[in-house]
Amino acid sequence: MAKAELLEVVEENQPEHFLSYLSKYNKKRKLTELEEALCELNRSQVEQVWARLHSWFDHQLNQLVAEDGSQTKEQNLTGPEIPFSDKGEMVTLKTAAEKPAIHRKEGDAPVIDQMQGEEEQQIIEGQENRHLQNENSHNLNMRGYDEKLLVGIVDFACIYLNSFKDEDIYIPNMLLEMAEVLHGMVNAVEGVVQSSVVQLCEKWWTRQLDQHEHLISNVLPILLQVTLRTNAQKKDVVRLWSVHEAVELMPLSSPECEAFTGQLVLCAGATVFLSCDEGIKWLAGLLLQPSLFSRIHKGVKAALPTCTKLQSAKYAEMYFRAWKISQGQMRKNIEENCIQDMMYAGIHVDPLAGRLSMNLHHFLHQIHRQKRHHTVSSMIYTLYQPILWRSLKVANGLVRMNATGLLCDAFPLSDATLTQEERGDLMERQYQAITVLLTDPCHLVRITAIKGVFSILSSYWLLVPSHIIKTIFQKLLSELVYDASSSEVRTQVVKGLTSLLDSRDAVPFLTDVLPRVGEVFDDPGVNVRVAFVRMLLKVKASKVIRYWDIVRIEHLLHRLEEDKPVVCKLLTQLLLSSFHPSGTEDQELVQRCLALLEENRAASRRFYQYASRRLDLPSTVHFMLLLWRCLTNHVKMHHDINAPNQGSKFLPDIVTKGHCIRRKFALEMQLTVRNDLASKDMSCHGLSDDKIQGESDSPIDDDVENSDYVAPEEELSRSDEELETLNLLDNQMSNWLYGYHPLENGCLTWHSVKSREDIPNGENSSGNRDDQAKDPGTTGRCSYGSAPSLPRDKENLGTDTEGSDERSHTESESNDSNDDDDIINEDEEGTPLDNPDVIGGLLDTVVILWTTNAHRLALPQNLKFLHALRIKVAKNMPLFFKFFKDDDEVSQTLLYLSSFLPRRLVPTLVGHCLSRLRTSQAEQGTENCATYINALCNWNRADDVLELASDWLDEGFKQGTSTAAKERRKSLRGVRFHEVSTPQPLLALRLVQHILQHPLNKLSALEKYRHLLIDTTRNMARVKDIIAERLSHSEELSTMCSDVFLCECWGQYLSLVAVLHNPTAKQHSPSQQSEKEDDKDEEEESDGEHPDDLLFDSSACICECWDWATSTLVPKLDDDVGRKRKDHAGGEGQAVTIDVLGRLITTSTHIIMAGAATTQAVHNMCSAIDMLIKTDVSGSFWQKGLGFAMEAHKFLEVYKSNSELQETHQHISPMDVVNSVVSAISEYAKHHSTLPQDKEIVNNSFVRALAILGQDSRQSQDQMMTHIASTVISHLSWVIDKNHGVDLGVKKVCGLGECVGLLVGVCQGRAKLSAAFMEALTDLISTVILDSTSLLAGSYLIKVLVLDSGKISRYSLKQAVLAIDSIINRIILHNSTDDISNAAPIGIYEQYALSAKKILQDLKSSLGVV
Repeated sequence: MAKAELLEVVEENQPEHFLSYLSKYNKKRKLTELEEALCELNRSQVEQVWARLHSWFDHQLNQLVAEDGSQTKEQNLTGPEIPFSDKGEMVTLKTAAEKPAIHRKEGDAPVIDQMQGEEEQQIIEGQENRHLQNENSHNLNMRGYDEKLLVGIVDFACIYLNSFKDEDIYIPNMLLEMAEVLHGMVNAVEGVVQSSVVQLCEKWWTRQLDQHEHLISNVLPILLQVTLRTNAQKKDVVRLWSVHEAVELMPLSSPECEAFTGQLVLCAGATVFLSCDEGIKWLAGLLLQPSLFSRIHKGVKAALPTCTKLQSAKYAEMYFRAWKISQGQMRKNIEENCIQDMMYAGIHVDPLAGRLSMNLHHFLHQIHRQKRHHTVSSMIYTLYQPILWRSLKVANGLVRMNATGLLCDAFPLSDATLTQEERGDLMERQYQAITVLLTDPCHLVRITAIKGVFSILSSYWLLVPSHIIKTIFQKLLSELVYDASSSEVRTQVVKGLTSLLDSRDAVPFLTDVLPRVGEVFDDPGVNVRVAFVRMLLKVKASKVIRYWDIVRIEHLLHRLEEDKPVVCKLLTQLLLSSFHPSGTEDQELVQRCLALLEENRAASRRFYQYASRRLDLPSTVHFMLLLWRCLTNHVKMHHDINAPNQGSKFLPDIVTKGHCIRRKFALEMQLTVRNDLASKDMSCHGLSDDKIQGESDSPIDDDVENSDYVAPEEELSRSDEELETLNLLDNQMSNWLYGYHPLENGCLTWHSVKSREDIPNGENSSGNRDDQAKDPGTTGRCSYGSAPSLPRDKENLGTDTEGSDERSHTESESNDSNDDDDIINEDEEGTPLDNPDVIGGLLDTVVILWTTNAHRLALPQNLKFLHALRIKVAKNMPLFFKFFKDDDEVSQTLLYLSSFLPRRLVPTLVGHCLSRLRTSQAEQGTENCATYINALCNWNRADDVLELASDWLDEGFKQGTSTAAKERRKSLRGVRFHEVSTPQPLLALRLVQHILQHPLNKLSALEKYRHLLIDTTRNMARVKDIIAERLSHSEELSTMCSDVFLCECWGQYLSLVAVLHNPTAKQHSPSQQSEKEDDKDEEEESDGEHPDDLLFDSSACICECWDWATSTLVPKLDDDVGRKRKDHAGGEGQAVTIDVLGRLITTSTHIIMAGAATTQAVHNMCSAIDMLIKTDVSGSFWQKGLGFAMEAHKFLEVYKSNSELQETHQHISPMDVVNSVVSAISEYAKHHSTLPQDKEIVNNSFVRALAILGQDSRQSQDQMMTHIASTVISHLSWVIDKNHGVDLGVKKVCGLGECVGLLVGVCQGRAKLSAAFMEALTDLISTVILDSTSLLAGSYLIKVLVLDSGKISRYSLKQAVLAIDSIINRIILHNSTDDISNAAPIGIYEQYALSAKKILQDLKSSLGVV
């Protein structure tokens, strides 16, 4: 059907029908049908089809040429004009039919079928084809150029070629002619047409059809250009490789192919060729081209500094492939000009200069990997021989380091042409070289040698002689592992030992060596300790050496307690299987936990902090509930022992104190005991989903979850029988869980965990008993949690009321009879739970596990675990608080644990926390209040804390503004009633500070109570008026409104301003109500805040603060004003002013760093700080002013617009602030002998400021340096006038005074700054200096700089001397005669000029200036 339809379409002579016909077969299955139809055509039909297509193609080509006209597309043709024949005549497609058809078989040489016996038939067919063309010309002349039709014809040609698989391919002469024309015009077309033509020519080449060598020259550059694009893919390289043989047809050495040759060279730097094997083969083939050899090698060397390690390895593979297939002179060229060149570069490259060193060494490593072949090994030795050995002895340590690395990587160097004796000498030479390099003076060489030595030992342990191994380890363990000059040397020794554990041949030797390096665990370097713990992990995994034989468990726990987090995480991983093994029973987990707590409680906190991240959530929750149950039964038992007369009144007593007890408590105990005893023989590995679901579906949990608390009167109305039954079940539950075992005499015995040796080792728990006996952590397995026999328990837990009553009465009689006797027979050493530290540690463990898993428990799929925890913990929390009420530490832990519970489960604790905060004192600090604040924030009650802080702040402000100072002092002497809760304004500030500093509290407060924080900020803004009033008095306003309070309040106000920045974001109003989780009785209340009320512009607020400070505080810093107001404002008021302004500068800097400012605000801040520095005479703001200038400059460089750049001269810039600091230093030094701040600190601030302000603009740096040079000369002139001359004995810059020593010292120690300073000084001398005093100051400064030059070059000093010489030569001295007796008296300025001239002569002689 496809065949008939094709012939019908051809007969219709309608190109649209032909395109529709092709569109039907665009899918793969349909395309197969079309190929089968083409195979069924006979030759006559094939000729008929291609004659029609040829006529359409002829018309499209003519239309294309006509539309192009005089366009320049013809200039893009890189090959000959294919519409012209080889003789220069234009090829008319009508003559194509006159050419003979071509019939050939795939893979055979081109053969032309002359059709000698059918000449007449050929003439007839040609006449018919010409008739068809003439007939169709009239129909096609009315049509324009159709790109789709041209693409369809080319695609049909490709389909036709694909239809012949292994059969003879019949190529009609018209198809061949059309292919030649398309190949010639491939550069004149674009887009889809060009892609189709390239595909046709490519297929023609790969099928090796006739004339294929003439259909590739124009296509090859196009395929090459595609691979050089940025978005080139592997398939493009594969297509290029499929025609790689065509490169041989190109005249690469011809100047006409220079463009094509340049593209071939660019392949060396194209990374897409390194991503597949075809690309590697392509590059190797290019390297073997004589005309491209050197250029390709240069291209690879140019790409190495920026490529990756993997790409450098691919380059090495390319060179090795080219070397392997080359012969004769070409192979020698590759060895000497390429591989040896890379070796030389690898030895002499700077290892600190980028990625080139790493890539070169990785390149050579890939070559060294091939040394298992004798030919390659001999080649490597031959190439290294003239350069490697001498490089190991050069003076440059970096060259020795590179040579060491290559020697160890290429080990063993060998040559197949050497004799056995020569090979032995060569190996001995390598051993000696490596041994010597281990003690090289350069630590980089030692590090490289250590890495190489362990790499050699890991790979060739059996090859290295034993005496060499002993010599190496003697150096490693006695010298290098204790190398004090470099911690990296010690680290590499430990890492090398770790890597050597992978060698099974070396393990027996390491068994004796590793216990000797246990002291390295206390190395002061963190990286060394990290490497050592990793080694212990490797030892533990090997199961050949016991890690506790290297470092004792106590030592590991001590490090876990005090070391850094990175070490603690690894130690936790090491000890996890020992103290919390997976797949063990509950009693064993508790036993190991108690042993850890007894050994080191602080270490246990760190252990469980990091261990929880390695445990799944069900197992963690199960372990938490297990510990909580253990604590609960311990507390209940001791409560009963301590209060034996209360008996069954225990529960009603708790109820009467406000701690409600859930209903069905006795039934829950029954169900819990029954389930636990039934599963006693099963290992509980975690709290599974089924278990949780089962608990939630039980009637007990439904009652717990849905019912209200039991009212006290209902609880008190319980019968004595119910209470006795409840006590009996509780005692039985305690006996089973707590580890007490009923004996025949009715007494209980505890099997204690006595020491660390009682801990079973988790990693060996599945091994045999002999191995466990050797483990110090597997002895003394206790029967913790062992229960009575199951039948007996079932009998005791029966539901028969009479039996229960009898058992209850029996138990009561037994208890009454033993009141005066010992109830518990314990071991002499007691139980672990008798230790308060163990109890506190268990609570710490529960809290830490809950805290570290809070984010996982909050996920929707884990809410069942969170619900189980809350129910179990809340049920016994009142009992815990009552039992531990005298232990402050445990009470704080319980309080923080309670903060994870919903407020309705612990209603009294919220008020308790608020009450404790109200009764706190400022002297106690926030340490005692932190737990209460964190708990309240966890309960979403940060609003109460903020409200309390606001109330206390109001009281503090009232104490500062309500009455005059005298009246306040009088009122303090009167009789007053003592208030229970005294306002603590200072503590209020610390409460707010703790909320903002704690990350979780801060996020919670900003999300839910942003409006309260804004209100608090506006309330605290009143401190500005209080500070102004304070500065008008000579003493503190009041005890409550002290100077400390005012300064801290101002600082906290500024912190809130910075934190609350949100000027434009139209966000939804955050929820202002507390969390009502699991509380259906309370309704959420909306505060009704508008989103605009939550906006806050920090930069505008800071600018307002600067306006206030400029008008109120800055004038009080003036020396004259301060002197006039000496009677009113003392030194304390001055300190308050300095502290307030200093905090304001710091906050302004932080706001700029956070990007929360505007350019106008930054300019305003610069103006205010510039005025402040100019007014201040104490020098208190130099360092902070410089820090502000740095951040302001960086901000303006990033955010300033072009319009603002034009208005910069109208504003005070950060550079002006730096200049003001320089001038202020000079003025201060004129009146003080020492600087007010540490000179080194100010020096460092100056260096950073000058470096940052000068890195973007040379003009800005020149202006600053000019001001510094001018200030130095001016200050030296003032010193000369003061001392009436200079001290020629000064030889150091610091001897010129504090000001000059600081400013010149800043530039003197840095090469770039010193060059800029000397250039500015030279220009200043040449253009500005006119008086003799300044001239003497400049000469004097240059003289001292010659003696103490630092990083100042002699060239700069010579230029300055020449500038001074040009000035002095223009000065005429009247008293210059030799007769001094007749000379008039010399004035002071003439003396300065003579001194300058004398200094200049000395400078010229010392510097060699003519």
